[in-house]
Amino acid sequence: MRKLLSLSLMLFLWTFMAWGQTTVTIGSGTNTGSKLPVSPFFTYSYSQQIILQSEIAQTGTITKIKFYMVGGVSLNYSNNWTIYLGHTTKTAFSSNTDWVGSAALTQVYSGNITSTPAAGWYEIVLSTSFNYNNTDNLVIAVDENASSYNGSANYARIFTPSGAATYRSIYYENDGTNPNPASPPTATTRQTYLNQVQLVFETATTVPNCATAVSPSNSATGIQPSASLNWASGGGLPTGYKLYFGTDNPPTNIANGTDLGLVTTYDPTPDLSYSTNYYWKVVPYNAFGDATGCSVWSFTTMADPTITSFPFTESFDGATFPPSNWVTQKTAGNGTGLWDRQTTGTSPTCTTHSGAGMTRYNSLSYASGTKGILMTPPVQFNSDAYRVKFWLFRDDINFSADLVNVYYNTTNSLTGATLLGTVNRSISYSPNVATKGWYEYTYNMPSGSTGTGRYIIFEGVSAYGNNIFIDDVTIEAIPATPTFLVTPTSKDFGTTISGNSSTTQNFTVTNPDGGTLTFTQGNISLTGANADQFTLVDANTYPINLTNGQSCTVGVKFTPNSAGAKTANLQFIHNSSGSPSTVSLTGNALAAGSLFESFEGTWLPTGWSADASSWTQSSAGNGYDGTKSAYLYTTSTITDKKLITPKVTVTGSSQLSYYAKTASGSSQKIQVKYSTDKTNWTNIGSQITLTSTFTQYTVDLSSLAGQNVYLAFSASTTSSYVYFYVDYVMGPVITQEAPAAATIGAPANSATGILPTSTLTWSAGATGGTPTGYKLYFGTDNPPTNIANNTDLGLVTSYDPNPDMALNTTYYWQIVPYNSLGNAASCPVWSFTTVPDPTITTLPHTQNFDGATSPALPYGWNTVVTSSNSYAVVNNSTLNTPQSSPNHAYMYNSGDNSATLILVSPQITPDLNTLKLKFYGKSSSAGTVSIGTMNSQTGTYTEFTTVSLTTSYAQYTVDFSAYAGSNHYIAFKHTNGVTYRSINIDNFYLETLPVTPVFSVSPTSKDFGTVISGSTSAAQTFTISNTGVGTLTINAGGITLTGANTNQFSLTDNNTYPINLTAGQSATVSVAFAPTSTGAKTASLQVTHNASGSPSTIALSGTAYDCSAQTIPYSENFDGVTAPAIPLCMTVTNNNNDDKLWATNAATYKSAPNAMMIGYNSNLAMNDWFFSQPLSLQAGHLYTLRFYYRAQTATFTEKLEVKWGTSPDASNMTSGSLFDNNNISAVTWQLAEASFTPATTGTYYIGWHGYSDKDKHNLLVDDIAITETPTATTWNGTTNNDWATATNWSNGLPGSITDVTIPAGLTNYPTVASASTIKSLVMGDGATLLGFKLLTITNGATLTRNISGKDDYHLISSPVQSITAGQAFPSNQNHIWVRSYDEPTGNWNNLEATSALTPGIGYSFFMDIASTSAVFNGQFNVGNGTYISPALTLSGTVAGYGRYNLLGNPYPATLDWDLGLWTKTGLEASVWVWSDPIGAYVSWNGSAGSLSNGVIPVAQGFFVKGTDLAFSASIRIPIDATRHNQQGFYKEAPQKVLRLDVTNSVNPYQNSLFVQYTENATAGFDDQFDTRKMSDLAETPELWAMAGETRVSIDALPSIEQNNEVDVWFKPGVDAQYTLTASGMETFANGDVAYLIDNLTGYKQNINQNPVYTFSAQAAPASSRFKISFSGVGIENPTTTSMGAYSYNGRIIVQLNDATTGVLNITNMAGQKMTSQSFSNLNEITTNGTYRPGIYLVSVTTATGTITRKVVVL
Repeated sequence: MRKLLSLSLMLFLWTFMAWGQTTVTIGSGTNTGSKLPVSPFFTYSYSQQIILQSEIAQTGTITKIKFYMVGGVSLNYSNNWTIYLGHTTKTAFSSNTDWVGSAALTQVYSGNITSTPAAGWYEIVLSTSFNYNNTDNLVIAVDENASSYNGSANYARIFTPSGAATYRSIYYENDGTNPNPASPPTATTRQTYLNQVQLVFETATTVPNCATAVSPSNSATGIQPSASLNWASGGGLPTGYKLYFGTDNPPTNIANGTDLGLVTTYDPTPDLSYSTNYYWKVVPYNAFGDATGCSVWSFTTMADPTITSFPFTESFDGATFPPSNWVTQKTAGNGTGLWDRQTTGTSPTCTTHSGAGMTRYNSLSYASGTKGILMTPPVQFNSDAYRVKFWLFRDDINFSADLVNVYYNTTNSLTGATLLGTVNRSISYSPNVATKGWYEYTYNMPSGSTGTGRYIIFEGVSAYGNNIFIDDVTIEAIPATPTFLVTPTSKDFGTTISGNSSTTQNFTVTNPDGGTLTFTQGNISLTGANADQFTLVDANTYPINLTNGQSCTVGVKFTPNSAGAKTANLQFIHNSSGSPSTVSLTGNALAAGSLFESFEGTWLPTGWSADASSWTQSSAGNGYDGTKSAYLYTTSTITDKKLITPKVTVTGSSQLSYYAKTASGSSQKIQVKYSTDKTNWTNIGSQITLTSTFTQYTVDLSSLAGQNVYLAFSASTTSSYVYFYVDYVMGPVITQEAPAAATIGAPANSATGILPTSTLTWSAGATGGTPTGYKLYFGTDNPPTNIANNTDLGLVTSYDPNPDMALNTTYYWQIVPYNSLGNAASCPVWSFTTVPDPTITTLPHTQNFDGATSPALPYGWNTVVTSSNSYAVVNNSTLNTPQSSPNHAYMYNSGDNSATLILVSPQITPDLNTLKLKFYGKSSSAGTVSIGTMNSQTGTYTEFTTVSLTTSYAQYTVDFSAYAGSNHYIAFKHTNGVTYRSINIDNFYLETLPVTPVFSVSPTSKDFGTVISGSTSAAQTFTISNTGVGTLTINAGGITLTGANTNQFSLTDNNTYPINLTAGQSATVSVAFAPTSTGAKTASLQVTHNASGSPSTIALSGTAYDCSAQTIPYSENFDGVTAPAIPLCMTVTNNNNDDKLWATNAATYKSAPNAMMIGYNSNLAMNDWFFSQPLSLQAGHLYTLRFYYRAQTATFTEKLEVKWGTSPDASNMTSGSLFDNNNISAVTWQLAEASFTPATTGTYYIGWHGYSDKDKHNLLVDDIAITETPTATTWNGTTNNDWATATNWSNGLPGSITDVTIPAGLTNYPTVASASTIKSLVMGDGATLLGFKLLTITNGATLTRNISGKDDYHLISSPVQSITAGQAFPSNQNHIWVRSYDEPTGNWNNLEATSALTPGIGYSFFMDIASTSAVFNGQFNVGNGTYISPALTLSGTVAGYGRYNLLGNPYPATLDWDLGLWTKTGLEASVWVWSDPIGAYVSWNGSAGSLSNGVIPVAQGFFVKGTDLAFSASIRIPIDATRHNQQGFYKEAPQKVLRLDVTNSVNPYQNSLFVQYTENATAGFDDQFDTRKMSDLAETPELWAMAGETRVSIDALPSIEQNNEVDVWFKPGVDAQYTLTASGMETFANGDVAYLIDNLTGYKQNINQNPVYTFSAQAAPASSRFKISFSGVGIENPTTTSMGAYSYNGRIIVQLNDATTGVLNITNMAGQKMTSQSFSNLNEITTNGTYRPGIYLVSVTTATGTITRKVVVL
């Protein structure tokens, strides 16, 4: 078997050189887009695109960028571009906020591009060049800033990279917001496609200039130890930089010429020392050498800022911010995000806590989610007993949770930080406090904080609310004695009605300092004048002992038993200073039963009422007491909107107290009124004008003593858009009385047409006491009792009858409210009548949907809606202008392709096949509605017909006479799969079918188009039908031709007269156009019959021309006429009889000034032809037609076919189809070509047929040419890989009569991009062909694979169909044995010469001759057009052979194991190929291996293996994984892969072992990472490692740290000298070092420095002779001499790790000295003489000591 080395190259990338520049092209194809790099349809846009390093593969300086433009599209309002380039490790955008940050971007261009770029590559010269490092991926960002917008046309080419779809582009577009690239908003969307771009790299011609220092500047002082070194290119195109850096000058002791690559920054690790002078120099280099004369720069680091003295306080009083060595920076979100200093506070208003300044986090302005930190200088704690204290201003703006997180960390970042605590800005959030103001918060340092380099970090988190203010930050040691602290320090319980209890108020006692704060039993108590009016809630266990930071809680409730103001104290006796401590308690009690309301509960409160459309409950944050209040908002002036209390009983001392405010303005007024009946109201007290803060108002009610009245707050204003708030209302005792009768809700009394599913509703009466429940009387009798008789419903105001009510029935009902004082009196009995039965029994029946209230449908109509989108709906609507107002039925499907939307009629009693339906319908866009039947209103839908709707209402008729089912419901169904389209139905009219005949004919007219004079067109059949009932009769002579030119038309009538057509029957006649002279001709087909409207006429027309035939070559570019005229002797036909025909057009063309164009019809599908003039063609000649075509816009898909025939009309286009494309959306001109051969010599025509669907757009054709085709041609590939490029062929483009040869040994091999046909194909050895599934080879292909190697085994596979083993080796069959592999038994089975070679299966063959050729004749394998899926088995029973399957490359191109849409189920990740030159299997695991890049040559067999746990396996070999041999397979360089190769001095056989470190691997065998070691030839040296119990040739391990030693097994195949060669250490980290250890000799060798090791061995079983050790673990110091020794051909060879001087001594086991030999400056010494077999001691003495080794001479 052979594996041809190929490089994987994505089809959209190629590189070429010109004029000292390298241009890299990304992407190919003709797809276009309108969103990248800018979005012209929007005023502003910003985009980013990721180009992978593997797609660029070029190091250097980018000076230009090019975008492929469509051309002709105006960008005059979208041409202000700012372009950024940057490096990134991203391979895709993970979300709509996953932008590449501006810190990684460099602005390279800003300016205006051409307003209307021409077609092709548009070049932008960068104002700032960009150095690309060829390691990271490249991001291209474009910001468009023009202040207007263009249209939505596609203007630039795009492409979708191959492989798995990932979001490689992201963009934002908006008409109002100009995005800031420094903090981009959430993107509009992400896409998988990219722009086609070219990157132009400058090529250096001399050494580069010296770099320029950026930071630190030369001689700078006060530099942070964490600072990085930054410089800029001085020009001259450097490809890298060398760094010299140290505290010495010239600098060397940190970095001495370290090669940094193409970067312009260096981050010293570890951080620099404080107060130290540093020196540095940067030397740029390129291929021409290093820059010369570069300067040495210097800087001095800052003094140590660590805080060591305590207490330390920062009050932010200094003008500089942040204070010295403090740091503020944004950590998340948009905007600035930084802390700043303020002297006074706004939003909220506050002053500093102390001194002249405070710090602010501007969460008023920062977007929600923005975060920023304020970090102290480093702190040194001498113990863990320290704390931080700070003051934070808390405000009462409650609508957002702006907050501060306080962290402790051992590094100056949030990474790994310990959260000490969180404080919200708002007092309504944790920790809750009662009033706004400054509050101090204390947090202790965590355990383990002792040490230096500690930081305290304040993180501001914005919720886009109010600002956060902090002052007086103190860091101090925790005091050793306890301190008493209680919160809150006082409590007003407000007002409670006597006899009730308030909620419990908890008081928290804390010891913030050291020692123990102690309370014993009885130390916490209530004292004071009204201690008995409060209750202590104390669940603590005594004694209470609180150490530092500990706390406990006690609770107090206000429990008054009499009216009046109450005071008391909560007292604490403790062991710290200030004992006893007291907390003041207050409260106010109202008399039992008094009016008291704070509007915190359900609205309206019990017993309260309000005028319609007036008062409601406020949102949280607008209450005087609690969080809510009564609230009124008005958009216009009002005079009297009342909020009414329950009825109250007034005494001589009664008064009304309330709090009120407004939000703004000065005309909002409240007047208190009273009434005894809620109808007649009288003012009491003065009218007050509200202010913007809650103010208490009191009204004296004593003048109403002895009365029971309602009180009202009457709101009035002369302003608009103003607010009223009323809260905390207190007044007299609520009157106790029975309730009044209820007020009816729905249905209204005596209402009709009520749905049987309706709910009964009512409300409390306007007067009387407050109900505590309602009793129901309900029935069809009066008084009502037979459904509900005195049923107690409780305190509800609705009742849902269950089961539903009967149809067309009168119901009676009565509601009786009650409370503890009795039932309401004089409660009325109400009635209503339900709707009639909706079943349709009599005809005609009409429904205009106007009798129901939108969105409800008329009763009896139903809907079926199933959709994943909540916007999908079927209802009754007033939208979209009904046919009859006010309503029509409405169906709308949003974005769900699989939604079901059905409108269902009521049940219809008559059989549907006796009915005719008429209705009006329209659609938001032209489309169809399905008309069908259902077996129930929720049952199965059966389609009967479809109706095409337009965007305007029209009446449609559906005849159900052909309906054969038994359903009795008619339904309208929205078309499946059509989204974002509405359908309207109105004026549903159902009638009985007619009983008289109706004449109908189709078509109703005919234009025969253009016909050559003297010829006859295709006949047009006219179908006459009876669409009514009865018999339609046409007597003899009833069908005739009439009109001016009847002699120019011919009638064919084969009917037998009289013609009698019953309902649904039809008859036909036909007419042909047979002109005898030129010009336009008209006539009529007349039918006389017995139905209404007789006689009926059908208009006929046609045009005749006289044109002679043209010889080949022939061309037509439509430029010789004035649009819209067509060239003479070309003809057009209008087969769909609309107003759209093919004509020339001067607006869009391939060659100026004209092209042929056909326009669209909104209501009819396109059906139009144009024909060439007559062409004189010769029998047997191959002709090729070429023309260009395109769509007008990419939004709509067009359809075009081309045929040829003997007459210029559609019916005679019978000679064959030349082109057919039903998916044309490209808006650039596309080349089409086809070949054809006439069977006879004569005159022919070619016709272009537009057949796009209705309501699409314009279709264009231009530049037609016809040429003859050669009979033989050979591929030379001199231009590119394009099959359709004529210069790639020796004798012009091939066609269907062409014998094609693709020879061996070329650089470019062909790719077929569109369907083509040839006669035969011969492919030489190594030739490849892509796009072969598009190629039709009439006589088949011949592909040759040359094979050499006598007595060797080879693996093959057939790229063609239906070939036998004997046919593949037509010569030397007696010297070749072909075998198949049997997985279950592990056997190789000989094939007969007649045995078929199955596509996708591999075979082995052995030959005893030096060379042969496998010749594959037939049609190429294409499988199902996408892949071939050979059968696999996993039933192996022989140990070591199970689960291996031998497969083969089934295609005429190389396969890439890693690319395309492979499906590998139940298989290990590796592939194996036998390499006969090296006598071993080579393999690949997807990222490493000896099978170069996983590329499988043409006709090559390969092994796969099922996983140990799989029960079955399958594989799909995709066509899209094929590549050309010559293409470079650019893949990402593997990370941490060490390769060992072993060769020997006797035979060419060799072997390889790979050690790969990769994430997710384990030390055991991983079938998706490790590759099993397959057995090789006996004479082959073999290497492997052990993954668990499994031999592997690729050993994948998780990390060097966990697996730093690998045992290497070695089996020598023959007696020989062997060489081990290591490679791949460049893929490891710079600090990784690997050693090879020979366990037999004890020799250790640094393979970073010396990757080659030579030794001798005899054929023997395998042993773990070697070991690979990384990073020197367990290895002697490499600077000390180490030694290895072995024998070969009787001589002893000594190897040293360094060139050394010393003495070699050799003694035998008896102690006799055999040799004493001096050497100088050598690392390998060979003895002068030979030795007999035996064991010898070999010693080497050098200046560093003596080393001794045993050597066996064999």
